Amino acid sequence: MEHYFEEGERIPIGKYEYEVIFTPGHADGMVNFYNEETNTLLSTDHILPKITPNISYWFHGEPNPLKNYLDSLEKIRKRDADFVIPSHGEPFYGANERIDEIKSHHNERLVQALDAISGGDTVYEACQKLFKKELTIHETRFAIGETLAHLEYFRYEGECEREVQDGVYWYSI
Repeated sequence: MEHYFEEGERIPIGKYEYEVIFTPGHADGMVNFYNEETNTLLSTDHILPKITPNISYWFHGEPNPLKNYLDSLEKIRKRDADFVIPSHGEPFYGANERIDEIKSHHNERLVQALDAISGGDTVYEACQKLFKKELTIHETRFAIGETLAHLEYFRYEGECEREVQDGVYWYSI
């Protein structure tokens, strides 16, 4: 028998009951689990202690994953979770402090992304301006996806334009 989580559903994990919270952004189907009694968040890949989760644009996915991610962070902020157990790294205290750090990082990257396309650039050219080091093929895939997510965020906000020429995406202010 199949069962799909529903937003707000309560499920038992161990001896506690956790609320299901949809948190798309890193992945379209991402969920977190929050226990109000212990003020504990199982943050999966949504909030990590040391690194920011990769937020990538996927041609088959949601059209504005960065907006989804930032909106999802606000959903978690409302819980003001004390103890956070992520999928990667050690558990930590203070979800809202970490959310502030992650949002600050994305705000900086957004400024850099807009600056990167000030003269009109391809996604690849903008990516090279944002990631100024030698990347492996795997890292390049994530970097391109993240660059696209930031540029699409701006496009939906009306702050930049996109043209497609011979299958190449060009962005400009």
